[in-house]
Amino acid sequence: MLKFTTKAEYSLRAMAILAKNYKKTAVSLAKIAREEKISKVYLEQLFSKLKKNHLVTANKGVNGGYILLRSPENVSAADIIEATEGSLEPFYCVSPKGNCCAKKGCLTRKMWIKVHQGIKITLENTKLSDLIK
Repeated sequence: MLKFTTKAEYSLRAMAILAKNYKKTAVSLAKIAREEKISKVYLEQLFSKLKKNHLVTANKGVNGGYILLRSPENVSAADIIEATEGSLEPFYCVSPKGNCCAKKGCLTRKMWIKVHQGIKITLENTKLSDLIK
């Protein structure tokens, strides 16, 4: 079964909170942890990846917290999931760099490519702004 981990679920939920507060205020991880019932330590790990991928930045100080680096209309679910989970390809053979593990070619590869394309297109077309409507 193709399955995303809690990295995808929690990072999308947390980023939706930042989207709701876009251009208003920075949001602390403590607040996100409290509202979403997610471990603050786990959020720190996720936000480290989101920051490394230039999706968020941190403000320090009394009113510190995280803010989006781009508008919610310009951040896709794919951006967030790829930042926290890694590649969206369900199998190595679907990756642009991948090779089919079957010696004479895989009979199911075309199907997996279509599945991957459908998921990727949906995630790329789903913006943070869509999640908070």
